[in-house]
Amino acid sequence: MTRRLTKSLALIIYIIISTSLPSASLELQSKYARLICPDDDTLQMLNNRLFVSRFRFMSTEKRPMTIEDEVTGKIDLITLKVQEILDMFPPHLQYTFSICESMEQVNNHFVRINSSDLKRPGFYAPSTDTVYVSARHARIQVVAHEIGHVVVDKYFKIRPPMKIHELLSQFVEKHITD
Repeated sequence: MTRRLTKSLALIIYIIISTSLPSASLELQSKYARLICPDDDTLQMLNNRLFVSRFRFMSTEKRPMTIEDEVTGKIDLITLKVQEILDMFPPHLQYTFSICESMEQVNNHFVRINSSDLKRPGFYAPSTDTVYVSARHARIQVVAHEIGHVVVDKYFKIRPPMKIHELLSQFVEKHITD
């Protein structure tokens, strides 16, 4: 009887603790991207930094938008505009978009994947099919540049040299606000 009571008590404590702890991260799904963000504050920070002037006008949502709706909508709008700028429309385009709070966190991911330092607000890791962006330093040009790498990578059957990747992504960065 004591053993059964102990197991039941342990299970109740586990349920209470596991449901009261905040979740480790947010995960959102858009048309093109699976977005991963550590918390609501970081998501809000990214949303504030990504000013997309025509976003509300182009949105077909009739209900009030949440921050999650706005961010996923903005990422999809930027992804679509990147494809239009490059005139490249990879079929079934899907990638992961990891929102970090700071450039230091972006750098930590870069070091883990590439074993070297990066002092930039974002990068695309083809090995994990993930864009990493610092919410604190995000700009629409930075996000578009990194998504440009995704589109180029997914469009060609054989990956072009990095110089071509970079040239096309810089072209996107320059023309994203046209």
